[in-house]
Amino acid sequence: MGLLRLCSLLTVATLASTFRVPRTRDGLTDTGSLVSDGDADDQLSSAGRRRRRDRRRTRSRGTPRRRDGGGGGGGSDGTSDRVITKQSPSGAEVAWVAQGNLVDKKKDEVKVSTDAGPDDYEVMYLGVSTGDKRKDTPQDGDRMEDQGFKLIGVKGDSDKKVELWIRKNEGRGAISVCKKCGLWGKGAGKGGMGCGWGVMSLKGVSLDLGSIRIKTDSRSHSSTLSISKIKEVSSRKGLNILAVFFDDSVEIQGSDNGDVAINKWGFGDGDGTGMIVWQPGKSVPSKISVKAHDSGGRQAVSVFANIELK
Repeated sequence: MGLLRLCSLLTVATLASTFRVPRTRDGLTDTGSLVSDGDADDQLSSAGRRRRRDRRRTRSRGTPRRRDGGGGGGGSDGTSDRVITKQSPSGAEVAWVAQGNLVDKKKDEVKVSTDAGPDDYEVMYLGVSTGDKRKDTPQDGDRMEDQGFKLIGVKGDSDKKVELWIRKNEGRGAISVCKKCGLWGKGAGKGGMGCGWGVMSLKGVSLDLGSIRIKTDSRSHSSTLSISKIKEVSSRKGLNILAVFFDDSVEIQGSDNGDVAINKWGFGDGDGTGMIVWQPGKSVPSKISVKAHDSGGRQAVSVFANIELK
């Protein structure tokens, strides 16, 4: 009897080391099937790898990955944290070269140089989300004016804002886009999270800066953004420029008769910048085609300018 009892105890101990009570670990339930602790850890590790892989796949199909105050995504020029340069088509009546990027919040100052000569013009685009809360007021107007810029138009508030400026170069040096870029002047309390800029040089042309026509707008969009109300100023022959800031990660995909000079998206807290140019005499459409890369509120603010040639 003593020997049989000893064998029974050994058998129970062996089974206890083989079978385990179901337990929860890292959000997964261990079923207690015929696996050892080491095998269970392998299963949990594999499950974790699967979850991470699934998140990566979801991210690649959805919104570009974003970083606070600089650089989102990384697969295309539109979402890369680098300056993108574009130029007007060959033979255009008004030749231009545009460059643009997002703003790195950590920079003390962002300076941009263009190829403009003393008799050429420079158009400055600024877009910001979570900035100065004053409505329809530039982020840092005094500093822009000190650099010789004239405000064409501004639209928006602290949630989303777009600005368009112009100056004759007259031998001036590099443009200071922002100074203490994480603060954006009077927007210090907000932090200036989603900021983007663009600079376009206009070469070999004489412009009448005293008769610029502008219209501004704030509206929602779907796969298109309506510009029917603001394009009214394009009834006069001249150079037409649309500046738009999207409070979402939005890519401009179509601009009938026009050329996209600036388009960045997937940065800040999910923002997009855009500028389109229509040469004199080109018909401006009533809407432009856009593609949203996230599920934001589909909001945009715009400035449309018609500049007459002398």
